[in-house]
Amino acid sequence: MRQDRTRADEPRAPRQDRSQKRVDQILAAAREIIAEKGCANLAMTEIAARAGITAGSMYQYFSNRTAIVGALAGDYLRAFSDHLVGTLEAARDEGRGADAVAGMIGDLLRSYETLHSEDPVARDVLAGFSADKSLQALDAELTEALLDRLVGIFLSMDPQFDPASLRIQVRLLLQYADAAVRVAQDKTGLERDEILHRAGQNLADLWQAFCKTTQQATLEARGREEPQDTRARGQR
Repeated sequence: MRQDRTRADEPRAPRQDRSQKRVDQILAAAREIIAEKGCANLAMTEIAARAGITAGSMYQYFSNRTAIVGALAGDYLRAFSDHLVGTLEAARDEGRGADAVAGMIGDLLRSYETLHSEDPVARDVLAGFSADKSLQALDAELTEALLDRLVGIFLSMDPQFDPASLRIQVRLLLQYADAAVRVAQDKTGLERDEILHRAGQNLADLWQAFCKTTQQATLEARGREEPQDTRARGQR
């Protein structure tokens, strides 16, 4: 005898999938509100209403609006990090060396600036993210994760790099690039283009100088080792 299926009998999405769907709804609602009113006017009650859920349900996923801003900023920054890493991995797989990255820096800088300039929600969210001291831990976490990936790629391009020095250099370049984009985003037209052009040139010069210094240090180390090897063979 056929029985009517009850709600309990109906297939249910895995809990993790349902949770992710709810998170996506909340973040989509937050993006809509930011696009309309700006990040400063983001309110939890309005996000819940826009997402079609109760405020109590939303607090199960995000404790406050700062957490939502952090989640949105994290999504934007991870997406750009994936783009940056993917571009460098492609260059490495083509057999290009670390010094060739200098010629790519200008385009990479402009792609990062585009994230800010062409998406007003991203620009507002990232500005709020960098200004909120309570999100500094997340900012540091994302930065260190990106540094890990970039250092790994550059070492695979040129094993002669000193890992500690390389990490410091890449960190400084990222900070310079971020500062340049923040200056450029407040400008328009030729002035913005000139800022990005000069910043790209400066970053490329800094990277080339670092690569050259590494190469010179390697050659000098080899030069010191050769006489020692010669003496060692003569004493045998």
